[in-house]
Amino acid sequence: MSLEFDATDEDIKLFLQESDELIQTLDEDIVRLEKEGSEKELLQEIFRAAHTLKGSSGMLGHVRMTNLTHAMESLFDKLRKNELKVSTELIDILLEALDALKVINNEIITKEESDVDVDFQVNKLESFVGKKKKDASVPQKTSNLVSTEEDKNKIAQAEIKGFQVFDVKISISKECPMPAVRFFQIVEELKEIGEIIKSIPSVKELEEGKESFELQGMLSTQEDEGRIRNILKFISEIKDCTIKKHSSEQIKTADQRKANLGVKARGKSPAELKKMRAAVAKTVRVDIERLDNLMNLVGELVINKTRLMRIGYELQKNYELGDITGDFNSTTTLIGQITNDLQGEIMKARMLPVEQVFNKFPRMVRDLARKAGKKVDFYMSGEETELDRSVIEEIGDPLIHILRNAADHGIENLGERKKAGKPKEGKIILSARHEESHIVIEVEDDGKGIDSAKLKEKAMERGLIGEAEFERMDDKESLKLIFLSGFSTAKKVTDVSGRGVGMDVVMNNIKKINGTVDVESEVGRGSKFTIKIPLTLAIVDALLISLKKRTYAVPLNMVQEVFQMAKDEVKFVGGEETTVLRGKVLPLLRLNKLFGDEQVEKGGDNLQVVVIGYGGCGVGLIVDNLVSKQEIVIKSLGNYLGEMEGISGATILGDGRVALIVDAVSLIAKAGKKMQREIKGHKKIS
Repeated sequence: MSLEFDATDEDIKLFLQESDELIQTLDEDIVRLEKEGSEKELLQEIFRAAHTLKGSSGMLGHVRMTNLTHAMESLFDKLRKNELKVSTELIDILLEALDALKVINNEIITKEESDVDVDFQVNKLESFVGKKKKDASVPQKTSNLVSTEEDKNKIAQAEIKGFQVFDVKISISKECPMPAVRFFQIVEELKEIGEIIKSIPSVKELEEGKESFELQGMLSTQEDEGRIRNILKFISEIKDCTIKKHSSEQIKTADQRKANLGVKARGKSPAELKKMRAAVAKTVRVDIERLDNLMNLVGELVINKTRLMRIGYELQKNYELGDITGDFNSTTTLIGQITNDLQGEIMKARMLPVEQVFNKFPRMVRDLARKAGKKVDFYMSGEETELDRSVIEEIGDPLIHILRNAADHGIENLGERKKAGKPKEGKIILSARHEESHIVIEVEDDGKGIDSAKLKEKAMERGLIGEAEFERMDDKESLKLIFLSGFSTAKKVTDVSGRGVGMDVVMNNIKKINGTVDVESEVGRGSKFTIKIPLTLAIVDALLISLKKRTYAVPLNMVQEVFQMAKDEVKFVGGEETTVLRGKVLPLLRLNKLFGDEQVEKGGDNLQVVVIGYGGCGVGLIVDNLVSKQEIVIKSLGNYLGEMEGISGATILGDGRVALIVDAVSLIAKAGKKMQREIKGHKKIS
């Protein structure tokens, strides 16, 4: 069924920005609610998020979302008033409703009704609360009408649209046989000219037959006071009627906070709100595409900055131009500084806190633990650590797989933990921190750990390693077997894990962004996965090397060291070139063989070697010359050239030439596989 909304494309775009943030807030806070119980500020934040969603969806005419959020809001309100207690069953129902809400939220994009049964979800929420009808035969004293935060927001929205808000007080004769029906008639008549923002008794109470002889309400309308009175005078049994314009000075202040500060203003003290207002006044929303375009333009500036420096050097070297050369070089230096500053600012603008990824995980871990019948305490730290947008988009999947494995494989069940003398609650810690030009993300658990000996046995049993590898592998190398495709030690396949996929996805995704992943584990104590990734993938420092007349770039974060070695130090293992560096075998790779460049035979007996490393593995690249260290802008080769072995992209040098960027990760993997194949059956280096 197709849906129609009373909104422009811009309204929908703004709504989706707000709804996504509010739904994520609800997701995080409902999980927190299970741990923290009926904490007042938390409940207030949850209630306001649900209420804002209800109001915003109502303004757009998204009735399905309005109905569901209204039911959720009612339940949160009862929690606020201590009429309900937090329980696991309650959290399950709320999270189920939230999952339905996420699907419904997408209906505004597709404009098609999803298969979510909103009535079923609403009934489930309402049945959990239980409707307690008061005795309709006993007249209830009407309480004074007080404007809540919810009312203030509605009034402010009405005034923004140009509506007037009136306080209406109506009393009817006590001889009226059915006062609730009469008041319901009054409400329906008033709805024809506006919106009942609030009434006492409420519309719902009138529908249920609540008896009262006085009705107070707030009416939002474009009509004047005279028109309202004219409608009411034709309704019989009205004894008295008072209508006056509502005062909105305080309401505008409340709305200003909501309009300026948005969802983050929830639950803040006046002092905190003051700081937020000052910060918000200096910020502006920018489309991601614009930031990407700016980054590309800055990349071009970096390239041309290098070219200008090159031209200045050539002028000074080859021509006697006196002061002109000096002015040119000083101007080039200044442009270089400005370009560096501009680059730094754009990089900061593209940075996002990893919180955007981390905040999805408490709910996931909670659901996994509950499904497996385990108790897990999940901790996060360093959520404010910032990372480039292009990188942050790639780390979600690897972290999902690691956390799922920690909850499913790592943390023991209650019986096993009790037997091992551990607390019944398992512990999983997700943290992030900066280290120089990298970010380090760690996932640690206090579970059963990984038995490296069993890993080796399983890998050999499945033919993934040979006897020679089995013998020489130490514990650290054995732990890396979990990253092999199709490898799993799970005795039972579940819908969470055990099929041998997942950890190879982790390795492949991290490799794609030039990162590394390492694992440490101790049987009975737990495991720790450490991911190290660069802050950005757009502009990086590189070591330029040459093969004959061609120049190549190697990302500097992959370079471990550079050294010269004598030609006679090259040894062979199964026909593959290697050398011994500080007591360890280092595979050697001649790039000319891979890239088809004829190697320049230099005079003397030494070779230039660049050692690149990844995840504890390394390979020595034999090159002709080391050119220089330079900041480069990474450009994609595009689909036209397809995948090229050993090449990950290209860059433009200062003299305008194109240099290919060496894919260090794939070269290390290639050399490692060759060594594994050739070392079988060879016990010593010749």
